Amino acid sequence: MKLLKEILRALTRPPVTTQYPAKPASLPPSFRGPPDFDDARCIRCFACSSVCPTGACYVQDISDGERTVLIIDYTRCISCGRCVTICPTDALHHTREYSLLASRKTLYTLSSTEVDVRFIRCTECNQPITDVSHIRFIADRLSENLPEEVRDRALEDFKRFSSLCPACRTKLARKLGTSPEKWC
Repeated sequence: MKLLKEILRALTRPPVTTQYPAKPASLPPSFRGPPDFDDARCIRCFACSSVCPTGACYVQDISDGERTVLIIDYTRCISCGRCVTICPTDALHHTREYSLLASRKTLYTLSSTEVDVRFIRCTECNQPITDVSHIRFIADRLSENLPEEVRDRALEDFKRFSSLCPACRTKLARKLGTSPEKWC
């Protein structure tokens, strides 16, 4: 008798589950969908690829290393938001998309347009460092945010160190006695 009573109660009440896909789910304001990016705002610093914990956001070299593409692989993305947070120009943002259904794996990747990267190369070891637009962006930020009394000296130091890769920069800092180890 208990079973019949339960069946009748279930037939008279509305379903508890959502009616997806007929009725889309309502998302909270803090929902983080998969990241999307604006090619026009990207300065090619590739900080997003360096902080991605799963390697879903990565840079792929094309041809001889002078052309690159930024790729986001949604099959590996966990929507943690690190790439969005670290982007200095807000070129990356979370979408409100929550359904990533696709029939082919290639539809799960988002790639930027292929770009000519005008790499600045290290003056000591000739390794590529970063794109020219990234260096300009940093110099502009330094000019805007520093007080005038230290701006010229900071820009002079920036020009000296921005032409070196991280390894050569560390060697020069140790040679000059400004190594971060001294500050610890």
